[in-house]
Amino acid sequence: MAMVDASLEVEQLIDKRAANPHISNDNFVEVPEDVEEPVWKYELLRYFTVQLSDLAVQLSEECSADTCPDMRASEEWQFLCACHSTPQECSAISYMMHNLQQAENTLAGERFFESRLRVSPAGMKQVDTYTRRLYRILAHAYFQHRSCFDAFEAKTRIHGRYHAFATRFHLISKEHLIIPAP
Repeated sequence: MAMVDASLEVEQLIDKRAANPHISNDNFVEVPEDVEEPVWKYELLRYFTVQLSDLAVQLSEECSADTCPDMRASEEWQFLCACHSTPQECSAISYMMHNLQQAENTLAGERFFESRLRVSPAGMKQVDTYTRRLYRILAHAYFQHRSCFDAFEAKTRIHGRYHAFATRFHLISKEHLIIPAP
């Protein structure tokens, strides 16, 4: 029971920080004293996965296989979907759904995360992988659906917080952070 309480406390702390309109992005991702860094990164990625699922739902109103037949951020940035046995092209909305579903399943599964209070090195590799893959959803929204991105960012501050998360923990290289810093 104590483990469940502790994992819920971490989740509630993230929710409390998210609800604070005055917290800076850097302070949002700052590791609390009583939480191990790998656990904090894992819980933040769980939080961002939920937020990005909400963004994908909003994007689905204008992003379809017809309007966005491949997953692009810009003309020079096209992404293959690694959720298949061999990475392949998918429509942008399919890429989003495939990666969000796989991230949710992986983060909730016991294969890499047998406990929400202890994250193995193999689990941390999954955090690194999904942080990069899910960032591409933000990049697609920014470059292809800017009004939707701007409205969602104004409401959630997800890009600013995700950028702080990726840079603070060195999860995405600077050259791959293609959305201008907030």
